[in-house]
Amino acid sequence: MNCRINLLLALSVQFVCLVSVLEAYSNGDLTAACSTMAPVHDGTAPSTDPCPYETVPSQTTIVQGGSLTITLRNITTTSFKGYMTMAFDASKSDEAGPVGTFDMPTDGQILSCPDGVNNTISHQDNNSIKKFVQAIWTAPVDFVGSVVFKTTFVRGEAIYWVKEPSTENVAV
Repeated sequence: MNCRINLLLALSVQFVCLVSVLEAYSNGDLTAACSTMAPVHDGTAPSTDPCPYETVPSQTTIVQGGSLTITLRNITTTSFKGYMTMAFDASKSDEAGPVGTFDMPTDGQILSCPDGVNNTISHQDNNSIKKFVQAIWTAPVDFVGSVVFKTTFVRGEAIYWVKEPSTENVAV
């Protein structure tokens, strides 16, 4: 009888852990994807079709420490369910990490990917249909250069585009 109770207790703990992991991914906890910006979808690869979405900065020039609005939107009538956006120094590889900080997006959450704080925005609920998301991005006070925003758009579990560059770079 004692073994049976221990077995039930162990199975219950494993079930709670599994549900917690599944809930985290369905709510868009994408910190595991910070380094690659690729969704953690087993057995899938990014789409090679043209991306039907775009990331548009509101300005092409800002001052150090200045802010602008970025807009994620569909080009066609196709909506998206998930996204992850970061700003990068256009003169360096992505491995140098994101630059600047984001305020809370209109539909999503702020993440702090490694070596930064509030440097990434992402969906929070991948069950909601999105056609338009906006967020404020602030340039670092000590940065001079060109910034490119890169967004991973997710239409569905097996259909996504990774690190799609913004329509224009921003000069800081």
